[in-house]
Amino acid sequence: MRSFPKRFKSYIFISLLVLTVSLSLWFGQASPAATGHSQPRRSVVALVNQGVERYQRGDFQGAIASWQTALSLYHGTNNRGTNNRETSTLLTQAILLENLARTYGELGNPDRALFYWQQSLRIQQQLSDRVKVGRLLTEQAQTHMALGQYGQALEKLCGSGMSDGLGHDGLGHDGLGHDGEERDGAERDGGETCGDDSAVGIAMVVGDHLGEAAALGSLGEVLRLQGFYPAAEQTLRRGMAIATELNQVAYQVAANRGLGTIYQQRSQISDRRARDAEARGDLSDVEKLTQQAGEYNAAALIFLETSLEAARQTGDPQAQLQTLTLLVRTYHRAGDTIALAQA
Repeated sequence: MRSFPKRFKSYIFISLLVLTVSLSLWFGQASPAATGHSQPRRSVVALVNQGVERYQRGDFQGAIASWQTALSLYHGTNNRGTNNRETSTLLTQAILLENLARTYGELGNPDRALFYWQQSLRIQQQLSDRVKVGRLLTEQAQTHMALGQYGQALEKLCGSGMSDGLGHDGLGHDGLGHDGEERDGAERDGGETCGDDSAVGIAMVVGDHLGEAAALGSLGEVLRLQGFYPAAEQTLRRGMAIATELNQVAYQVAANRGLGTIYQQRSQISDRRARDAEARGDLSDVEKLTQQAGEYNAAALIFLETSLEAARQTGDPQAQLQTLTLLVRTYHRAGDTIALAQA
């Protein structure tokens, strides 16, 4: 079983598409007793609810067992009937598959998670639910990112054109791209011309602003991981503007953290170039690059402090810890011992 590489976990944009496992509203809208559903169908309802309760207790394996049993009951029952009944059945199966995908992700098994995301996506495509298709493409892209498959993530998020020429394992040991340097990325437009069948494109076409913010956040992160900092910054700023308009604070936390990381990494690049210039005896470049490194680090501090303040509003301890870890490094680079001690 492949697990999420630890160094990728903190990079994945925190998506609020689903905060917790779905409670299967389709079941809640039509009770088994009122609609005369069969005993197997009532058993599925009980298993779905049992899985949700287990998930909320942290019993992920137990939740998986409940939902897989529910799926097997569906597959073993003749669910053909009216169009409404068939649609309801497909929707319920899609929800179960999403729950399984998310839970396998929690368990650190991205390969299995991707398998279930793909199954759920096929059902939503069959049902022509464009909003859901777009959001599931973002979920799949995040799983590809966790596996280091950046080309596939870019394709899901923005279409095949953006992934042309990019490898699947572009992250260097220092997180700065293939060769530890910033890439130009001038040809990339921050997701403004993504394909209509991509996560960003679908969200824009159907007016799913929440889905667009999540897709842009993920796109910004994968561009950053590839070292395309100008495009990554533009994309994250677009996503954050939408999140701000929607008052989605957790999106703002992640976007500000991503922007802070971009400037932190740019500062590291400038520092390294300054050392190279010093070794060459090029003192004018040393002064210019050292000043640039300081300016980038100062910008990183602004974004990260904003992210931390917003994270404290949400009360999310994991988000606070992720941002604090980056802030400590940035304060250290700035030589701000007072802020470092307070952090």
